[in-house]
Amino acid sequence: MLEDLWHEQPGPVRDLYHGILQIGVGLYHREQGNRHGAIALIRKGLRRLTAYGDEGCQRVDVRRLVADTMPVLRELEQGGEASIAAPSIAWLGTAELTERPGPGAGFPR
Repeated sequence: MLEDLWHEQPGPVRDLYHGILQIGVGLYHREQGNRHGAIALIRKGLRRLTAYGDEGCQRVDVRRLVADTMPVLRELEQGGEASIAAPSIAWLGTAELTERPGPGAGFPR
């Protein structure tokens, strides 16, 4: 779903979705034990997202996502064993979700 949105969007929103996808796929690689692939994709995703600075985009708290992802990247770079929880997306202007949403839920429209 997010990949479809990424392909359809122009400009900065496309970079947001692309960066989130890269981090997500990097975290998947981490779960599968592919440390090198995880590091490469998380770095690429973070580079895309850090371009937003402290700004949010599409109500995504980009600053928080970057801040929550950095310890995961540092742990991978230092050869750690995935003891840090994967980051989640925080929405600006909404209460935090207490449950994992179902497919398609939670995305701002």
